[in-house]
Amino acid sequence: MSSIDIKSPKILPGLYFWGLILMAVSLPFSRYMMSVSQFFLSGVLILEFISADKTRLFYQKYPGIAGILLTPFAGLYWVIESIYIIFSKFFRKENLPAIVFFSLYILHVLGLLFTGLFEQSLGDNKLDVLAGNEDLLEAIF
Repeated sequence: MSSIDIKSPKILPGLYFWGLILMAVSLPFSRYMMSVSQFFLSGVLILEFISADKTRLFYQKYPGIAGILLTPFAGLYWVIESIYIIFSKFFRKENLPAIVFFSLYILHVLGLLFTGLFEQSLGDNKLDVLAGNEDLLEAIF
């Protein structure tokens, strides 16, 4: 039985392509499928940075039932390690705009903690929330 090399030049770009196609098709039709395609693309990105050599060594070290029982814990470790690699490649000194935009987002989230209308301020479209409540609009403006 031959093993599939997930990092081959054809598989990962194909997965990204079909994830983007799914997102483009579901854009006008379904929020649910948009979420599915976003999770799919996130999974492919995480899968790209999981080391195939580490997984192979793990299953050689723990064959059989021990490997099956330890797989969820090792898998969680591999996913966390992959996310760490992604963030460390993204947030480096040379990528200053990413750091600036991320810090602005963090400031926005910290500002949300000190607002009186926390539930309403979590939404992206604050004006839509405010437009439905005339008393609230009068109090603010």
